Amino acid sequence: MTVAASVSAELIKLADEELFAGHVLTSVSGWGPELEINLAMSSMGQDELGHARLLYGLAVGTDRDRINDLIYARPPGEFRAAALSSVYSKQWEMLVVKHFLYESADAERLRLLAGSTPELAEAAAKMRSEEDFHLEFWTSWFDRTARIDHARVQKALSALWPSAAGLFDFGEGGLFTPASAREAADDWSSRITSRLTSLGFSLPSVAEEPVDDSQRILDEMRIVYNDAPGRW
Repeated sequence: MTVAASVSAELIKLADEELFAGHVLTSVSGWGPELEINLAMSSMGQDELGHARLLYGLAVGTDRDRINDLIYARPPGEFRAAALSSVYSKQWEMLVVKHFLYESADAERLRLLAGSTPELAEAAAKMRSEEDFHLEFWTSWFDRTARIDHARVQKALSALWPSAAGLFDFGEGGLFTPASAREAADDWSSRITSRLTSLGFSLPSVAEEPVDDSQRILDEMRIVYNDAPGRW
């Protein structure tokens, strides 16, 4: 499949976010409170890495070297992922809040993707069954963690909400129209705000510096590549 350069750029943005989210989940999959949760986190992380490869393939073709170059050789400044996808914290409530926000937004973005070209709709369908489970899992654990320690979840929400900015930040004339992206962003924000309010949470009204650990993720991912470039 050949796509326009503007569409390719937006697919790469989505792929970058799935890549970062997947890397973090596989890296922290031993930190959960139960063995079964750790196994689920590892599996979901691998799902996200698979989604990243699928989206990179749609953007630039399925050549393995081209995709690997995007991941391992691209300058860090060229990654456009929303900061939320790269948040890397050892605190359980931060992980839960991150993925509750990220997966609920991803459901909206998959809906947009499903209304695009037939090829992109097919890709969205492949990802949806796994993403539906991710959203159900993290929503359940968000509710459970909120009941156990409301104050810590509120603190995590206040820290991470600014990092969610950019999840629907797509260029004009690219993958989605600006109007459809804004509508999806508004729908997501409205539902999230309503749900959080009903649970007694509030979102920060003053913009803060977003949490962004993308450089740490790239450094970890590229350890072998940087030590022995071109040997694989």
